Formats: sequence, C-alpha cells, structure tokens
Amino acid sequence: MDQAVIFLAFANNDDNHLGLLDMERKKVSEILIPLESKQHFQLFREPTTTTADVFKYLSLFKDRLVIFHYGGHAESDKLLLHGEDANSDGIADVLKLQKNLQLVFLNGCSTKDQVKLLLENGIPAVIATSVPINDQKAADFSITFYDALAKQHSIKEAFEMASAFLKTKGQGSAEIYRGVISREQLNKDKDELPWGLYTTENNEKVLDWKLPSKATNEIVVQSSSSKYNVTNVPINEKLTEVLLETLADHSDELEFIQFQAAKGKKVDIRKVRRAIMDSLPSPIGEQIRKLFAADSQSHEKSLDTISNTRLEQLVITYNTITEFVVFTLLAQLWDESVKVKDIFANEIPDAFKHFFLQESGSTPKVNLELIKYLLQVFEEKKLTSFIDELAEIQEAFQSNTAFNEAHDFMQNLLRIIATQETVGAEDLKNYCLLAEIHLGHIFSVFGFSAKYKLATVKGIDLVKKRHEDASFRHYKVILDNVTAGYLDIEEVYPDFTDAKSVLLQKTEEESRTFLNLSPFLIDENALKGEQKSKLFFFSHYDKNSDTYHYNFVNNRVDKLAISDQNYPNVKEDLETFFNDLFKSKIQQL
Repeated sequence: MDQAVIFLAFANNDDNHLGLLDMERKKVSEILIPLESKQHFQLFREPTTTTADVFKYLSLFKDRLVIFHYGGHAESDKLLLHGEDANSDGIADVLKLQKNLQLVFLNGCSTKDQVKLLLENGIPAVIATSVPINDQKAADFSITFYDALAKQHSIKEAFEMASAFLKTKGQGSAEIYRGVISREQLNKDKDELPWGLYTTENNEKVLDWKLPSKATNEIVVQSSSSKYNVTNVPINEKLTEVLLETLADHSDELEFIQFQAAKGKKVDIRKVRRAIMDSLPSPIGEQIRKLFAADSQSHEKSLDTISNTRLEQLVITYNTITEFVVFTLLAQLWDESVKVKDIFANEIPDAFKHFFLQESGSTPKVNLELIKYLLQVFEEKKLTSFIDELAEIQEAFQSNTAFNEAHDFMQNLLRIIATQETVGAEDLKNYCLLAEIHLGHIFSVFGFSAKYKLATVKGIDLVKKRHEDASFRHYKVILDNVTAGYLDIEEVYPDFTDAKSVLLQKTEEESRTFLNLSPFLIDENALKGEQKSKLFFFSHYDKNSDTYHYNFVNNRVDKLAISDQNYPNVKEDLETFFNDLFKSKIQQL
C-alpha cells in the first residue's frame, strides 16, 4: 500500500460559529504531525471544507485514505460544509470507493442516522453522535481519541479512553455498538454520552486497527542510527528531507542526489546537507549550517541535539528567512514607488512603524505582520514583482493550513525566546521536534530564495577600448556556498549594477535583472573596502539617538550602528527610502 492518508475535514459557520473548532483542529494536528514527520502517513487538513473539496481530495487520495474525520455542524442526513450542505448519501457513495478506509469519524451534531448508510456501503467503522453535542465536549472527545490513537492504541482502545476521559469529568460514557441500534433503545439510558462506535459483525476486527507505525517506502535520508541517539528523536532528519525536496529544482547537485535516491542508491547524508547549505543564500545557509552542526563551534553548543540552544537556533533560522523575505519585499516596493506614485497616500502604515521602531530581542519582531501587509499592497496596487513566486506566497497564506500553523507555532516560540524563558525538559523534546517540522513547512514555501543568487558588489570599473563597446568589471563576492567560504572575484558584464550593495540576481551570469537589497541588508566589508564579506541585517531605528541598528547575520551578537558619523551613506539611503514611499522622514514616526 502507498502512504496512508488521514483527512481532517473541518467546516465552521459564521452565523452559528463553533468557538473551539479551530482549537480542536490545531490540537489534533499537533498530535499527529510528529508521526507524519516520520512518514508514517500523510496528514491532510482542510479548515474550510467544501463539497468540491471532499470529492476532489477523496479522488486524489484514492485507496490511500484510512481515516476520514469531519468536525463541524451536521444534521441527521447531511454535513454542513463551508458554503453549502453535503447530503449523506453522496458522501457515503464516495467514501465506499476508498478500499483501505478504516474509520469515518463524524464529530458533529446528530450524525447517528448516517451510520446505517455508511456501514451498508462497506465502511468498516464509524464514530457518530446520537444527539446535538456540546462544542467543548466534542473537542475534548476528539483530541483524547487521536492522542490515544497516536500512541498506538487501537480504534477500540482510543474510543474507550476518550469515553473514560469525559466520564471522569462527570459527563457520562460512550458505548460501542455492533450494528445500529434504535433511537428508542439508546434513549433508555439518558446518562450515556452521545458518541457511539459502530461496526458490523463481519468487520469487528477493524476495532483492533492501529495507525501505521513505520515509514512508507519513500525517499528518506536517514541520519545516524537511533542506537546512539538517546532521545530517539530524528534530529535534522525531517528538515533535511524537506529541504532536499524543496531545493532540488534549484540545485544541480541536490537534483542528482534526489535522482540517485529514487533509484535506490545509498545517499551520503554529509553530501546532502553540504549541498543544501551551499544552495541557499548565505544568511540562511549559515543558520542551517548551525542546525546541522557542520562546524565545531555549533557542535560544542549541542545544536544537533535536544537542547535549549538548538530550540533558540531553530527560532533564529525562522527569523532569518522571514527577515530575508521582508527585505526582498521592501526592496521591490521601493523600486515600484519610483514608478507608481503615492502608493501609501503619504500615510505610514502601522505595520511599518512597528517593524522599524521595534528593537529586536525585546519582543518578537513583527516580520510576519509586515510580510502579510506588503503582499496585500502588491496585490491591491497590482505592482510588478521581481520574484516570480509572489503569487505562490500569497496563495500559501490564504489556503496552506500547514504553512500558517507553522508560522503560529514559530511566533509562539519567538515570544518564549524573547522573554528568555527556558523550556523545561518535559516539553523540550516535543518543542524541538515540532519546531523542526514547522520550519520545514515554512521552507516549502520560502525556499524559493535558493533560485536566486545573492552577491555583494564592492566596486565597478569601466572597461573601454577604442572602437569597442564599453563593459564593466565588477568586484564582487558571491554569497552562497557557505561551506567553501567567501571569495573576492572579478566579473565583466556588458552592463553595470549598483556598487557597494547586496544584490539578488535572477542568475549569476545575468547582470541586468537584479534587486538591490541594501540598505536593509548591508555588507560592512564592502563599505570599508575590505576583502570577503560581513553581512548585517537591519534591526530597528532608535528615534532618541537618530541611529539605525543592524545585527551581524552569523551570530546576532555583533551589532552595527549607522549614524551621521558612521556610514552616513547608508543612513541617507534609508531616509531616501522613507521619503520616496511616504513623502515623510523616519524621524516623524
């Protein structure tokens, strides 16, 4: 059998809103994600399920679906999906086509009348309700059931544990039924919970069914043997797999490794991780290198084991990639503001104020808020985007549940780290594993950065011979291949770019198509005329001292202050940026 699928279909109602439905979806997802990360099954979550979604995805998951879970409003003969109702007979007809389906869980009001139809259509087991159910009880029952299922309890055991949990809270108990009993018989005991587990006599063995406990036969890059891993947590394994899959389209070396793995050949984990680090722009690649503990300093800090230092590094990596996206969007917006006048009608949006005035480290930076706002501006103003993936990012925020939940999780971790809280040993293992999984979801969308080439242009000379066209010699540093180190090189192009700037280029060879990320990302060595590179990310503006502050990309400890006395040209660029966008000075924030 191919990889099993669990389909969590949720649908709320604006007029009759279930306040705990989102919480139920997130909690159940958090329970199942660690097993998904080990490729035991594929977890598909849809928060606003429509009838079209059900038929589209059940067709896509054909013969792989093992659990179909519905959470939301329901009636005796229908599920109240997003925007429309779905008749139970139609749902039963499409579910019966799933040859490996084990369980249908209808966690809505009064779904018991749909059980007979489902069992007659060959569904092995159904959990349904006999009467309207309380929102809190529905969430508690569902969460407890999946928590037990994730711990390798059978369907029957998980159902009984969920029942026992509510019973301890004085809320009755649920029953297991062999076949469908009459409503009159059920009503004899008013103290029973509304949930029932239904099956037929010839399908009783399904009650012993458990979630898959082994990974399916996919491309999996294994790390060192768990024999030597006392935590039994596959550190960096899931992140390596996601990055290999995401970045292979932008790296010849990763593409070849993926091809070799697909043919069943043994993959050297060291080569995979080196190729991943080298394919990313250096500010991001440096953070991944630390997570992989590819240098002695990172190894000494236990960044490749379960630890608070690793958890902090996972957060720094998240912050780095979101900052990189922010700077890319800001640079594009600046270029567009020269062509499209009065984008902001001289008003400075709150998202800008918060981002530019908020000191990094005191509270979580609001990268996410600014990213969403800038995407909205590009869409509403129909602005031209330098990066080709802008529409994909917008779509991910609108419809990619895993991507959005990943941001929610990492934002929460940011708050923990910012307040210098130390995560206790009992939670640290799960936090580290979940952070790695969520970081993978974020890279699956933001990994587009590997498609482009980052470079510092330190200086440009005119090259012109008599009777020949002019060309331009660029003195630059290519900001990738972090494992090889930086190297000053010379390149001659028919056109010139921007000097003493950090540029994002479509390709390394094409000089005409570039996006200047300075002054948001600056190279101090370019400003000082020194060799190699020392990159800094913009942090915040201090109104009291009229100073712009930057963080060193590699360690976030070294700081750089930009003022009238120190690199005044950079300060002038930032002030020009504000004036071009808002016809205002940053000092007026």
